[in-house]
Amino acid sequence: MNLKGLLEYQKIEAEMAALNRKFNDESVVKNYKLLSKRVKDAGVDLDRANADSQEMISIIQSLSDRYQEAMRQLVENQGNLDHIEDEKEADFYIKNVEKLIAVLNALANDIAQANKRVEEIKKQYTNAYTTQQDGLNKARGLSEDYKRVSDSYKPAIIELQKRQRLAQEGIAAEDMKRYMNLRNSGVKNPLVMVRGNSCGGCFMQVDDSNLSDLDREGYVICPNCGRILYKE
Repeated sequence: MNLKGLLEYQKIEAEMAALNRKFNDESVVKNYKLLSKRVKDAGVDLDRANADSQEMISIIQSLSDRYQEAMRQLVENQGNLDHIEDEKEADFYIKNVEKLIAVLNALANDIAQANKRVEEIKKQYTNAYTTQQDGLNKARGLSEDYKRVSDSYKPAIIELQKRQRLAQEGIAAEDMKRYMNLRNSGVKNPLVMVRGNSCGGCFMQVDDSNLSDLDREGYVICPNCGRILYKE
């Protein structure tokens, strides 16, 4: 294992992280990214409002169709009442009319609630659109300053990336894979020194067998956290 190469790679990663933190701490960068997030969130809200409005249009159309059908049946039943002489049949139609009136009232209430929801969606859409446009306008105002600051960091970033590529060239693919798997799992420093007889990352004690391997090979894998352990 190319410990020197891996340690150099890890060092460069730490330098890159520090540079990114410094960049993100720049006031213009903070404001620009905040505005960008605001615009993105507003876009999500706009998409949601559009989807909700389409759903409500479908619901209102369905309610309207059902209302029209119930109204047609009501008119038909009321018309039949004028031509009925039998009391039982008249009672049957009267009950049907009462039932249809109740259905119409319920549908009218549902339509009113649906229309109220449409108005709420309109307000949500307007607010999201206003927020998005305001964010875009402010972000445009910061774009030149953001680009200037971003450009000032590019030479250092390019240099670090170059050093990183050079360091990686001397590292075996299998070792690089182990390193990246640890990094991707959230381990901050995949390579740590043994401190006393303990892992410098998770602080678990390393047994004698692993310590012997460490003396012989120059490194050992921590059986607890999986970090690559080495001696100073």
